[in-house]
Amino acid sequence: RPLRGHGLLAIDPGYLNGCKWAALSETGEVLATSKFMLPREFKGAAFGDKARQVAANASLDPLRALRNAILQHRLTRIVIGDGTASFEAQAYVSALVARDAEVRALGIQCCRTSEHGASVYSTSPAALQELPEMDSLFRSAVNIGRRVLDPLSELVKVPVQSLGVGMYQHDIPERKLIKGLNEATVSTVARFGVDANAASKFLLAKVPGLNEKLADAIVNFRSTVGTIGSREVLRRVPGVTPANYERFIGFIRVRGGAEPLDDTSVHPETYALTRRLLKKAGVDPNKLPPWDVVSERLRKAFDFKLLAEVQPNKLAVAAAAAVDPTTIVHTGGGELPPVPPARVSEDEETSIVLPDAVAARIAREMSAPPEQVVQVLDALCAPRADPRDTVPYAGLFRDGGGTSEALREGDQLYGRVSNVVDFAAWIDIGVEDRAFGHIADFRDDSGAPVPRSLRALDLVAPCDVVKCVVLAPKQERRGQ
Repeated sequence: RPLRGHGLLAIDPGYLNGCKWAALSETGEVLATSKFMLPREFKGAAFGDKARQVAANASLDPLRALRNAILQHRLTRIVIGDGTASFEAQAYVSALVARDAEVRALGIQCCRTSEHGASVYSTSPAALQELPEMDSLFRSAVNIGRRVLDPLSELVKVPVQSLGVGMYQHDIPERKLIKGLNEATVSTVARFGVDANAASKFLLAKVPGLNEKLADAIVNFRSTVGTIGSREVLRRVPGVTPANYERFIGFIRVRGGAEPLDDTSVHPETYALTRRLLKKAGVDPNKLPPWDVVSERLRKAFDFKLLAEVQPNKLAVAAAAAVDPTTIVHTGGGELPPVPPARVSEDEETSIVLPDAVAARIAREMSAPPEQVVQVLDALCAPRADPRDTVPYAGLFRDGGGTSEALREGDQLYGRVSNVVDFAAWIDIGVEDRAFGHIADFRDDSGAPVPRSLRALDLVAPCDVVKCVVLAPKQERRGQ
């Protein structure tokens, strides 16, 4: 799920070369970079409460530049890579938030996220093209932050063999891995589109109808003209032919432009039909009301229903009932709300139910093919449908770091799956140790044990968010 509306500070933690950080705007623009060294006392403090005690008493002078960047750019999220010194860095920065009233007033939340492949990216041709003047140490921090702001755009830059998606990925031929990632990316882009003003050239190259050369041309054109205000403007990109334009333009979105339809999956060749349908429903195409109002008027005018009214989308239902995944949950007894849904359902191709007879009638009235009528109405009733908006971010944001010493048997909390094998899963629950969940302890939504025929791999995948119950704290059995 992309993180929207927040500037953030991304930290690539470490001891030897220090903790590198980058301040990023909500669009991923690099605002500042620097680094800080962790106090020596952290070296012997290990993790947990000892590290927090060190942080509470440590001088905050090394964090002066970081503090200034947070305040100057009003950064409200901090993202920390999950590698070496991750918890020490989190404890140190959390101490700054706790001890500095100005910083605390911003309502900052922190999360740890996967840094798999960030160092590989930092010295890759892609990084050299994007950030040619930046030291490779800081490129890693930029990559860590941007993969939370826009995971799809950023992860396509990382070599697939470096993504760290499970122990079995190295048993698969590299060519097959690359092919699978490319197919998944192209399919996702084709289904949900990309933002003309925000997509990187690496993501644009995955748009059906575009290639690396045309993606480069679009990015160069964008840097020359500034904000792209409409789909029509892209006809002026050097190298884009009328045939190219017709193939790719339906997958491009332009947000906040003069033409509201440019931010939908409606293809420009059907804009005339779209405007006729809107006028028939009493909607001014040049001054559209909110999309839910547009959908309601279209349904009344043409007598059809949303699929959710007839057959509720399980993902949407679960999302509506789920706790806000940006907030930390309590430990200590009480029952947690439902787990936020983890994966996108692909079994629903349209958002509307339009009987063939009704579609044929509307098509006759509009002098258009029935298939086009269905496509346009579907696009207008779900113009910005993006299932990523119902799943968690690339890290569970919390108000502060927890410790394994504080965990007690029976505590409930959310965690993010970091690795899975046949018999177990390892889960990041926001403390210094990964929680270990054996398949024998897995439970379904009703609390019943899962069938013995199932493997952990059949039930969860890396990055899934799951509800956890502490069975044996660290003091009794490490990692549980």
